[in-house]
Amino acid sequence: MLEPSMNPQQLAHTDSAQGYRVPTAPLTNLNQPNRWKRWVAVNGVACFGAIILFPIIVIIAAFIQNMHPLIFDQLDSDNNLFFMLGLGIMATLTAIPVAMIQHTAFGTAIPRRPWVVKSALTAGLLLPTSIFLAQFSLQSLNQHYGFTLIIFLLIVFSITSFGTALIQGLEIQAVVEYPRDWVWISGLTWSSMSFLLGSLLLALVLLL
Repeated sequence: MLEPSMNPQQLAHTDSAQGYRVPTAPLTNLNQPNRWKRWVAVNGVACFGAIILFPIIVIIAAFIQNMHPLIFDQLDSDNNLFFMLGLGIMATLTAIPVAMIQHTAFGTAIPRRPWVVKSALTAGLLLPTSIFLAQFSLQSLNQHYGFTLIIFLLIVFSITSFGTALIQGLEIQAVVEYPRDWVWISGLTWSSMSFLLGSLLLALVLLL
């Protein structure tokens, strides 16, 4: 039986050198060269949300304290340990929606629940720690109030953001090339916004 003849186009798709193609893996959005733009934007929105949300949580906590003063008196609100614990809880509550915003940079490639839980717990631990370190570092610094405020915010934001980003980097290393890029971009974005926030507060103080 005669085999049907094949035209040149069909031959090109067989085992010939002309039809051979090297298989290449598609470049996902997580590893695109311009991914840093999305990461900066996501962290900028997350930081802006944290700046708004954290004072709101502090106000709510103060309102609850005024509504139930006996409970907080029994807990000895003057105790530094209780104060740091309260800061940690408020930081954790703030970090939950903030971590959800950051998670949008990776979508379904990263499980959301472990990302949010680890990020929130890390931020809740690092914020009071960074505040303690900032106070300890600046207590002997005899500088203008505005300069001290900017340095204080820079220390707090830098330690908290870089530490949290480091934990997040461990979460994304399985699917993202060079996860340290996320650590640097996240930490520098938050640190830069803390400097801007401190400068804005200083300008408001000088104007009032």
